[in-house]
Amino acid sequence: QLNARLNQSFDIPGTRSDAADAAIIARYQSGGSETPLVAVIRFPAGRMVRQAAVRADLRAGFAAAARAVRRGPVPGRVVSYATAPSASLVSADGRTTFGLIFTPTTGNPVQDRVVPLTVVQHALASRLPAGTAVRITGIGPLTDSGGGSSTGSELASEIIIGSAGALA
Repeated sequence: QLNARLNQSFDIPGTRSDAADAAIIARYQSGGSETPLVAVIRFPAGRMVRQAAVRADLRAGFAAAARAVRRGPVPGRVVSYATAPSASLVSADGRTTFGLIFTPTTGNPVQDRVVPLTVVQHALASRLPAGTAVRITGIGPLTDSGGGSSTGSELASEIIIGSAGALA
């Protein structure tokens, strides 16, 4: 199966990278070796990511998504065009963007809170204009049996379609 080959773990206890992961998790309570969720957002015609009102909507949407993935008092962290306005986060037509949502972690995935993708998607979409398409993906949802495809051909298709959509 393809998803068995998509292992993102390079953990070697006692190495500098392991220490760096632990330091990131200790400071931010997210990140480290934990992969983020990826939100892909396509605005309706007439709405451009670079417009001030749309950027404000993105900021509110990602703040809602960060609250949706919280663990106790710790919200998730996000990187998006609203927080880091870089052209690399916006499609050529100016209507599509993506953001990273880092869920809080203890460094032990078994102890981490599992938030259904639909909850994150709804939290983000609820702050965006009507007609905006929001999709949530990432390495975790694509490789977990509950959040993505479980067969190799379906997973490969999702990766190809997701990549094409992110570049649109």
